[in-house]
Amino acid sequence: MRTSVWLAVLAAATSVGMALDTSNALAGQRRCGGCSDTCFTPAPPTCNTGCAPAPICLETGPVKEMHVVLVPTYVTEKQTYCDKEYREEQRQRVVPGFKTVNVPEERVRVITVPMNKVETKTIEYTVQVPVQSVQTKTFTMKVPVWTEQPEDYNVMVPKLKEIEEEYCVKVPELREVPFTYTVNVPHPITNTVNRTVSSVVPVVKTRTMQYCVPVTKTKKVRVDRGHWENRVEHVPAVGAPCASCDQAPTPCNGCAKAQSVPTNATNCVCRQVWVPNIVEEECSEVVPQHQTAEVQYLVYEQHYNTVPHECTCIEYRPEVRTGTKKEVVYKTETRTRPRTIVDYVSETRTRTKKVLSFKEEERTENYPVVTYKPEVRTKDVSYTVCVPEQRTEKYTVTRCDNVPEDRIETYTERICVPVIKEREVKVCRMVPQVVAMQVCPCPVTPGQPAGPQQASPKCCGN
Repeated sequence: MRTSVWLAVLAAATSVGMALDTSNALAGQRRCGGCSDTCFTPAPPTCNTGCAPAPICLETGPVKEMHVVLVPTYVTEKQTYCDKEYREEQRQRVVPGFKTVNVPEERVRVITVPMNKVETKTIEYTVQVPVQSVQTKTFTMKVPVWTEQPEDYNVMVPKLKEIEEEYCVKVPELREVPFTYTVNVPHPITNTVNRTVSSVVPVVKTRTMQYCVPVTKTKKVRVDRGHWENRVEHVPAVGAPCASCDQAPTPCNGCAKAQSVPTNATNCVCRQVWVPNIVEEECSEVVPQHQTAEVQYLVYEQHYNTVPHECTCIEYRPEVRTGTKKEVVYKTETRTRPRTIVDYVSETRTRTKKVLSFKEEERTENYPVVTYKPEVRTKDVSYTVCVPEQRTEKYTVTRCDNVPEDRIETYTERICVPVIKEREVKVCRMVPQVVAMQVCPCPVTPGQPAGPQQASPKCCGN
């Protein structure tokens, strides 16, 4: 699949090269060899100092060339890599432990209970009784009084008055004045210039790549497949032996009714013992292994050639000419006009205004007054007294005894396993693409006049 793609790209590059040769052959038969309508520069504005603008190209159109350009494109590819995963396994094991058993017992105790008793007594207390009375108060107050008084004031009365004034006016007049100006006259010039033509040549190259391959290996592992066993042993006794000593899972320490213990008495004890069993087993694991491979890929190399071209340009030459123009001249004249002004005359007038004054008056006001008088009163108060009483009650006590008990526990263990995975990676690939470009074959150095081997710097939008 990859070989067929490279062959298709090589065929496309060959057809593009043939199209470039055809376009170069046709370009040599044109008049300007690559100047378009947009490269024509209009005549510059009038210059009175005698300067000449730079030459420009004729309206002949540009040269279109086909180029193969390598465009960087990001492509998503799948890549294989080695990784590790953790897998959970359920396993079982025997865990020794003790079980708590509750044993109830009845006991008797004496408790003291508080009893409430209600009693009554008489107490005296003092109360403040309010007494209301009326008092009279005399005070002096200022009352405002308004009065009217005459007042004289001055007023400025306006009057209109006409006077004459003089003013100056600028009167325009037209006159014809001769002047000299410079005109740039276009002249065609044919030049021969060299232009560079580029071409793309495909080249097949080889590179070495590394990739990861998973390999399964087998190894031997020593595993302990043992088990737990319950064994009965005889130990020296601490108290009298019980009747069920042979069936007891724990050592018997004697019962409460034992009176004496022989010197050579023993008790039975049940213990858990681990019995090992070492077994060799074979287990397999996946190990990543790196390998190399050679891959061929296509590369495009750029080659440049120099080709002569004829370019016809237009050069502007300055000419001095004479003409007449009209100018406006202003003349000063003095004229007279009437003007109305305002004159102010003072007059005296009379008006009335209000004046504020205050006078004192005596007034009387009655207001209530409250006073308090103490009184002694009596009342009956009830209160509660706490008297203790003793009682006898039965209560139950629970005693906890530890009994040995083995249980099977299930636990989860994580195991590391190598896995081969795929992931998407963005890779930059150079993809060939055919692009049409407009080339101007008549460039010159700015600031130099057009000669037989140079052209305008503004040709073809440069």
